[in-house]
Amino acid sequence: MRALLPLLLCTLAFSPAAARITESFAPASSLHGYVLGRAAYAGDALDDAAVFFQSANAQDPGNPALMSRAFELAVAAGDQKKSVALARQLAAAGKADGNVAVIQMVDAVLRKDWSAAEATSKGFADAGYGTLVTPILQGWLLFSRGRTDAALAKLDPARFSGFARSYVAEQRAHMLSAAKRWPEAAEAYQSLRASAPVGISFLRQGEADALAQAGDRTRAMAVLEGDDPPTQAARERLAAGKRIGALAPDARRALAWMAARLSADLARERPVPLALLFA
Repeated sequence: MRALLPLLLCTLAFSPAAARITESFAPASSLHGYVLGRAAYAGDALDDAAVFFQSANAQDPGNPALMSRAFELAVAAGDQKKSVALARQLAAAGKADGNVAVIQMVDAVLRKDWSAAEATSKGFADAGYGTLVTPILQGWLLFSRGRTDAALAKLDPARFSGFARSYVAEQRAHMLSAAKRWPEAAEAYQSLRASAPVGISFLRQGEADALAQAGDRTRAMAVLEGDDPPTQAARERLAAGKRIGALAPDARRALAWMAARLSADLARERPVPLALLFA
């Protein structure tokens, strides 16, 4: 009990009302870092909790529970560098799961390492989101390697059902635009807008850009009706003779749209860890 007293006092110090830790504070042991991490997490200090669990993991690197917890908190805190490093450690230790594979996939795509990105897709094939993420990733990997027709065939909405179909249809519209197939892209965006919930304004920008690039500036301006700032900005650019810009001209930005939409949909009812992962 005497040995635990300092740890308990530290736990009390990290109540929600307490001041946040300073960077100079270093846990004395892995147990110390674990207790402080739990206390910081309870106080919604995710950045501090991630630091403490990372410290605990560094002092006890063979502990899979600490490694996994440090990874989860690095993701929740939005620390990309730590998330990637811990994902590699977990994979090397044979403790990778679908969430680890997603972080590794993101890292590979950002580095444009298409072979590594393809390899990671096997890691989340069994996850609930694998049936959605895998074909979209594979489609953009084909596109990035110059195999546009094969990529578009992979993203054929007719091959999917339920909520996955709308995700794939959106990605196909992005890909048609990235491939400079303007009339097809404009038609794909228009079809998406017809079935999308009210307020999805970014699809207007995609359609208007495709129409303008196809030479139909009149229809492009007509599409850009709305008072929201992005639509107004797009309308002003077009009126000034500038290009609006494609929503997703490459795999990185297309997959970013997918991740953002997944995050928003998963958090629609309440925030969940999976939503933070894709965010």
